[in-house]
Amino acid sequence: MKKIFVSIPVLLISVCFLHAQDTLARYDKSQLLPPFQFYSLDGKVFTQQNIPPGKFVALIFFNPDCDFCEDETDSIKAHISQLQNVEFVMISYHDSSKLSKFVKDYGLSRYQNIHVVWDKDHLYSRLYTFRYAPSIHLFSPRHLLLTFIDGTMTIPTLMKNINGFQN
Repeated sequence: MKKIFVSIPVLLISVCFLHAQDTLARYDKSQLLPPFQFYSLDGKVFTQQNIPPGKFVALIFFNPDCDFCEDETDSIKAHISQLQNVEFVMISYHDSSKLSKFVKDYGLSRYQNIHVVWDKDHLYSRLYTFRYAPSIHLFSPRHLLLTFIDGTMTIPTLMKNINGFQN
């Protein structure tokens, strides 16, 4: 009888934990761009509706203090002429003042296809499981997941995924 009383709470806790894990990162298993709501640095809501149709979408979770994230930003800028068909949505938990400094330091406001957004509600971590910054989810123009990289993505890898996509 004692085993039953111990087993039931353990079983209930296990079921709750598994359910929480499944719902928290629900888009890890999905192949579609999830609905999202972030905030532009001027405080306006930024959703998937802000992304022009017919373009690839790169959701990039980043940290403005991360050397790898800085290198990736430099790499994107260096190849921006080849990446005009990609909308980069750079997502961070850091407050808008820190993100504004990052945008200014890297001159990102002059690129129409690079959007730095604030994830003040920590939505990205509820949509996806990831371990590193940067982490990148690349979606096709139809918003189908092409690849996920937990860490830096080289431009050749990005281009390979883009060029390998068949409509």
